[in-house]
Amino acid sequence: MLVPLNLPRGEREQEFLDYLNSALRPRFNSFEGSAGYRSDGCFESTVTGEFDLGTAKSPLTWRLLRSADGQTLDSLEVIGSEGAPPESEWQSAASHFLTGVLRAIH
Repeated sequence: MLVPLNLPRGEREQEFLDYLNSALRPRFNSFEGSAGYRSDGCFESTVTGEFDLGTAKSPLTWRLLRSADGQTLDSLEVIGSEGAPPESEWQSAASHFLTGVLRAIH
């Protein structure tokens, strides 16, 4: 599930990142993350763990991508990790969660 963000660097972007991080933390029992530059110059940050969908838990990876020039938070992608059920089973809950995060910053 790919969500275009196109948030320019600044206060609104930071508000989104702060709220996303604080909302994700209680939904994970445990998680691991990584961050670094890709070969195309974009910065990628990922967190993977058992995400609480409300009715079940699913291993998901949440990936943020920043533009190569560092000025725009381009997108957020949610991907089923190893052992995840089919996308149709977790996408609705992940979408609902992300919609709540986006509404909170508007």
